Amino acid sequence: MLVLGRRDSEWVVGRNGTRVERKVYLQAGATTDELVRTVESFDDGVGEILVAMSSFRPRGALGADYHSWPDKSLPNLLHLRAVWCECDCYKRGDYQHRPSHELVWDILDRCHQSRIPAPSYVVASGRGLHIVWLTEAVPSIALPAWRAVQKRLLSVFSDMGSDENAAAPTGNLRLVGTSNRRLDVRMIWPATVGQIERYTFRALAAEILPYSPEECREYRSKAKERKAARRQPNAVPGASGKRGGGGLTAETYRNAIESDLWKLLDHRYPAGAPVARTEEDDGSHGRFLFAFARLWACRLGADALKAEVEAHAKRLGYRRPADAVREAGTVIRKRRALDARQAGGEARKTFFYRFGPQVLVHDFRIDEATARALDLRILRPLSMIAERAAERQAKARIARGAKPRATAQAERLALGHQAIALREAEGLSRPQLCERLGVKATLLDKAIREAKAKAEAPRVSSRYIEIAPEAVPALEATDAPSYTPFVRDEAPPHEDTRPVTPPEAGGPSHVGMVVKRITPFLTEYRSATEAYDIVRVKVGREWIESRSELPLAPASHVPSRPATEADDAMVIDVLGRVAAEEAEERRRAKRRAKRQA
Repeated sequence: MLVLGRRDSEWVVGRNGTRVERKVYLQAGATTDELVRTVESFDDGVGEILVAMSSFRPRGALGADYHSWPDKSLPNLLHLRAVWCECDCYKRGDYQHRPSHELVWDILDRCHQSRIPAPSYVVASGRGLHIVWLTEAVPSIALPAWRAVQKRLLSVFSDMGSDENAAAPTGNLRLVGTSNRRLDVRMIWPATVGQIERYTFRALAAEILPYSPEECREYRSKAKERKAARRQPNAVPGASGKRGGGGLTAETYRNAIESDLWKLLDHRYPAGAPVARTEEDDGSHGRFLFAFARLWACRLGADALKAEVEAHAKRLGYRRPADAVREAGTVIRKRRALDARQAGGEARKTFFYRFGPQVLVHDFRIDEATARALDLRILRPLSMIAERAAERQAKARIARGAKPRATAQAERLALGHQAIALREAEGLSRPQLCERLGVKATLLDKAIREAKAKAEAPRVSSRYIEIAPEAVPALEATDAPSYTPFVRDEAPPHEDTRPVTPPEAGGPSHVGMVVKRITPFLTEYRSATEAYDIVRVKVGREWIESRSELPLAPASHVPSRPATEADDAMVIDVLGRVAAEEAEERRRAKRRAKRQA
């Protein structure tokens, strides 16, 4: 089932008895046989129609009929048929004043630089762009991989205004041939239907995602083994690849944080924290007390926690133990409530406080120099954590007898270049390459990906490719695809020379159309096959459009006609009539209001 949608309004009676106009969103569901008839009946004449890019089970929401109330929820998702990226270019300063047909070259360049396949088609949705990659019908069980591809595409086009809200699997895109706030929704690339490609999702994901599904499964299996090794009671030190063999438990983790906090307190206040004074209170004693109280509450009862706070009150900068107990009262009361629930028979639970090391690092302003000087184990900045992790990994590789990382990367890069050469020379498939080179599929994918990233072949932006002077639309003149040949071979395009925008959807193809907005009421449209201008006049509350044909310019150069004195006179006349009609309408409204009063 495909789902259509459009915005509409309806009049409802408010609480005070007056009629109020309310915005609504109407939907309609249709199977393949019912699609054409549903689109024709669903169009209200305004021409604004959206279509869901995924298919759903023919089921109505809350038991209703799917024709008028389709269930477009995520549990009812049946197939994923495309991945896409909606770019709101009009919100970006670098792109908001550029015509949409020029942005196609930026999109193709971005795909080429990011090493992802070229899109199946690009649609100008009014003020933005829809970049779509069509795939076969993928079952909804592949939703995690589909979301990973969507996330990657959003990051690639983030500077062009990629919309995360429109990237949901139940999202809608505008239908070509309709309109968006009186702006035509048209396909601007490619030029013909036969050039629209449909990829296989597996090959598309292999090109877009940094890791293949096999690599993800292998990583998860190894992580599971490491986790099981850490949980063994007599784990061999270093067997899990981390310091201490068995790793940190919840108790040792909290003890390590407490030890780091005492080191920090003694370093900053060798003679003890200063006694809290209202006029000179910097908050140090309060921050330390709250951190220690949360740690103690995880292993002590309410009474023992109170005694612990009283014992360390002076060291933490409090004159009287009662002052420290009062400030730690929130933690003590929560601990007492938990003890009461456990005494009443409730199952024993861990305490409710969670300890994020980076939160404490931020609160106590711990920098890298302080963490190194005090040899802090848990409370360390992120930069220091990454450095320590790299050192531990290098030591673990040496302990396992593995090759150094630089040597392994060089060998993997050579393997990737060899695999690419064999694939291009002999046309070997992925299983054949694995058998020829004697490696796993995961290693082969990683080697090829790194070899592509290290390729030093010079790249020329597609906007600088010399275009033949024949009378051919500009977007049809380049044959340099940004996708690799083997992806295209898995889903070759069909031969169909029909324009992407058929006559019944609003005229011939708009590829190569030059749009010039001379005034708010006069817009000119020119392409290699047609030229016309449209004048919009507001009569009352409705806009009336009149179209007049213009002579065609030579095919090699399609200039835009500048505004003339006749155009200015016509616009002044239009503005004068519109202003007079609006003033008359305001006078009538005032007279009606007086009569009703």
